[in-house]
Amino acid sequence: MRISAFAIGAYFFALTLNLATPAYAYLDAGSGSMLLQLLVGGVAGVMMAVKLYWRSIIGLFSRKSNSDGEANKNDAIPDKETASPDDLR
Repeated sequence: MRISAFAIGAYFFALTLNLATPAYAYLDAGSGSMLLQLLVGGVAGVMMAVKLYWRSIIGLFSRKSNSDGEANKNDAIPDKETASPDDLR
């Protein structure tokens, strides 16, 4: 009989809850603010990473050029770093 990874994870989660002891800790408003800041900063970081590597991400899903020399549709789009301002209009 094969046990799924979900069943093993659920077992260890339940075991962890049973072994937990009360912490008697105090969480003030600053703790919630810090968690919110962590969440917002993480989302902003992911968005910046996607922005920086967007062409690489799209390149993973685009087709290669045909063997008979035809170019992709994306080859007609000028690159912002190397194109002149007239090409970007």
